[in-house]
Amino acid sequence: MKRELGYAWQLTQPTHLNDTLEMVVSSLPLTLLLGVVVSALVIEVLLSLRNGFPDALKNRTRLSHQEFHKQYFSRTGITENDTCHVQQCLRRAFGKESECFRPPDNIAEIYPDIDMADLYFVIGIPIPTREGKSVCAGLGSESPPLTVRQLIDEYAHHRLRT
Repeated sequence: MKRELGYAWQLTQPTHLNDTLEMVVSSLPLTLLLGVVVSALVIEVLLSLRNGFPDALKNRTRLSHQEFHKQYFSRTGITENDTCHVQQCLRRAFGKESECFRPPDNIAEIYPDIDMADLYFVIGIPIPTREGKSVCAGLGSESPPLTVRQLIDEYAHHRLRT
């Protein structure tokens, strides 16, 4: 390239920083580089799906794991560990917004772009299939768990079965 091109020409010229970055990148294993790139893409996709606090959750108070269990599940057979596990998974997926979730909240309605199969996998419950009643064998239901209560119930039932 010719010097007359100005800034574009300068960008193509070797610099100390370019050499250092090239050395660092070339010394990293390919799997690590791919993992970083994939992680960055996943985070970007998740952030693009979340357009701020959903309207359904805006005016709610946040509940700790203990408060959530005490208020909604203390008189059921579901342990605090089960509700805490599901809430921690929801927090990883949705951030602080999950502290405003309540048992009847339908995740698929609040976040229509979310892939529920990914959420089931993260929580540790079987991904529903469409083969009759085996959709959610633990609950005997033919519809997949979509509400927070259904996710917690299905996780507790699945954990007891295994």
